[in-house]
Amino acid sequence: MADPIRVPNPQSDAEVRRAFAKIIANAGADNADIATNTADIATNTADIATNTADIATNTAAIAAIEPYGRWQEVDTGEYTATPASTSTITVSSLTTDANVGLPVKYSIDAGSTYRYAVLVAVTSSLLTIAGAPISDDIDELYIGRAEMVVSLAFFIAGNYDDAADSDLLKNDMHSYHKWNLSDYAYLVTFSGVNDTADTGAADPRVNVQINNAGVSTHDSNRGITIAGAAGTWNDHSAAASRVAINTSNYRVQYGEEIEVTFETTGSLNNDAEDLTVLMTFVLA
Repeated sequence: MADPIRVPNPQSDAEVRRAFAKIIANAGADNADIATNTADIATNTADIATNTADIATNTAAIAAIEPYGRWQEVDTGEYTATPASTSTITVSSLTTDANVGLPVKYSIDAGSTYRYAVLVAVTSSLLTIAGAPISDDIDELYIGRAEMVVSLAFFIAGNYDDAADSDLLKNDMHSYHKWNLSDYAYLVTFSGVNDTADTGAADPRVNVQINNAGVSTHDSNRGITIAGAAGTWNDHSAAASRVAINTSNYRVQYGEEIEVTFETTGSLNNDAEDLTVLMTFVLA
């Protein structure tokens, strides 16, 4: 049987043409979307590569410092291992933040023991510390964060230099203090001031005891001299005494007692009054 003859249907052909035109238009739009998405993928790939590089850089930076960023190590090329003195370190092109008041940690025995201090002067070529004396070449040097330094102030009212006393807080103020912060803290310096100076030819000496052991070795273990008019601060960080610290006694552990001592020497009239002692600790 012969195939039937198809009679053209103008209406149906027009619909088919419109359908094909729509398909072609949609295909063009899809191709444009694909091109846009391809460009976006290329951009995202570049962003991923940049982010990966940033992550690598940040990871290296984090690895260069101790956990939590508490201590930042100074590159050995930025300081001279042999100290300029027991309280000064020669530096050059220092990139580590170094400001007065920041804590310092260093080693002279390949990291077997660390000693602690605080920066009291900073120049482009020299760091000056108060705290543990630098007794040998430095093999590791770190500078810490400001919040790792804490201060305690104690007031002894009235006539405090009437007689030698190793427990001024207890005997003159009827008060006691024990350390209740980090088990690894170090008394690196302290200062003293009185409201009424002794009128004698000499001045009182004041030291700090941790767990009944004196910290300052200055002036034959007597500590700092409280001299000058009312309101004159006398600092253990002064040049003559800034590293006169007994490193066997300057660590304070949780629960240990802190006391202030007074020792007579020379011709005192024993009439100094109202003593304030400010102590500075590094939290290791």
